Amino acid sequence: MPSFAKLVAPLAVLLASAAALPTANMATTVRDTPAACPPDATSRIRVWADEIYSLFPNQPDHKASATQDLNIQYHNETRQAIKQMAVFRGFPSAATGCAFGWQQEAPTDGVIVTGGDGYVAARQLSGIPAGAVATDAGGGGVSLNDVAPFDSLGVAREFHPDFTNWDQATDAQNHTSGPGAIECADTIALFFEKATTKTGHVYLKKTENAGIFIDYTCA
Repeated sequence: MPSFAKLVAPLAVLLASAAALPTANMATTVRDTPAACPPDATSRIRVWADEIYSLFPNQPDHKASATQDLNIQYHNETRQAIKQMAVFRGFPSAATGCAFGWQQEAPTDGVIVTGGDGYVAARQLSGIPAGAVATDAGGGGVSLNDVAPFDSLGVAREFHPDFTNWDQATDAQNHTSGPGAIECADTIALFFEKATTKTGHVYLKKTENAGIFIDYTCA
């Protein structure tokens, strides 16, 4: 069947390169902006991406406004490429075990579109450009050249979500990818791109119950 889709030890790096795995019936508490670990926290807590910026290699100085939709692509013939940076805010100091994931709704409720190869490279950034302003503060503009100085952590922070064919799912799906590849911090920025070897695109519309997230547990 086709694939639907605090670094702690060398094993964590190996796990970080694994393809995305669906996780059914995951016990998750969803909080938009958790300021502190709740005293009774017994499950993983989810933080949705606060804003996402599209980045254009063919126009590296173009400053795109914030969105909340995931939209990544590369085409072998036209060389058209869209990369993205996602910012996740509001992690408490006691957060641990941060891991990336995405939630998709059933086709009747949400929108996810994948075409060609949906294997994506993702990695944590060392910081956030000045133009990335929290959505509730009005958003900002960010270019690929703004992001480049922060893309310095290399493969130690890289993992590979695989969205291939997941738009064929007939019901809602929850996925996690790259456990161990993300170091928890109060604000986390992730960079997403398609490899320049295979044509493909991924689009996931943010709704109340769908989008990309990082979840964590409380130490």
